Amino acid sequence: MEQGEQGGPMDGFKYKKNDDGTVNKYKVFCKICNKEFQFHRSCSSLRYHVNAKHAFAGPSSLASGLRQTTLDFRRPLTKSTSDNLTNTIAKWIAKDCRPISIVEDSGFMDVLQVASQDSSYKPPSRATVMTKIHELYENEKEKRKEVLAQVNYIALTGDHWTSVSNNNYLGVTAHYISDTWEHHFAEACK
Repeated sequence: MEQGEQGGPMDGFKYKKNDDGTVNKYKVFCKICNKEFQFHRSCSSLRYHVNAKHAFAGPSSLASGLRQTTLDFRRPLTKSTSDNLTNTIAKWIAKDCRPISIVEDSGFMDVLQVASQDSSYKPPSRATVMTKIHELYENEKEKRKEVLAQVNYIALTGDHWTSVSNNNYLGVTAHYISDTWEHHFAEACK
């Protein structure tokens, strides 16, 4: 431990030295970015600084006294949580028509790491997301087939159109009334 440092909540910071070599116990410096702070026995502004500016700093950068405020000391996600997150990402991309390449954005990775509180989390690859989207589609298609197989009467409406690039599309919507007299519909595009 360097002269002028204190254990506990002050780890990650060092006291400023005066010109004459003595320690100024009212000013501290961040060990990572050397930013100077006033210190009056309260560590809340120091913890805030670490959370806001150095959330992904490695364990070698910060001492153990601030470990609860850094993400590197969190447990990695369990396999089931990671799989659930991958499925949720795939649903979001499919439902909101986001580009698959979004999983490669560094900002997206940062958001997921903060949200999951696991700085080692890496988003799924494009191939994994595409596979999940196809699995989700097949599962949803099977569910709809099962529901429609139990319905006595179905009304179909179709919508055919051609895109600007001369591709033909057909949208079909199946409408039906349930036994409790609720209107339902299922859509499909080809």
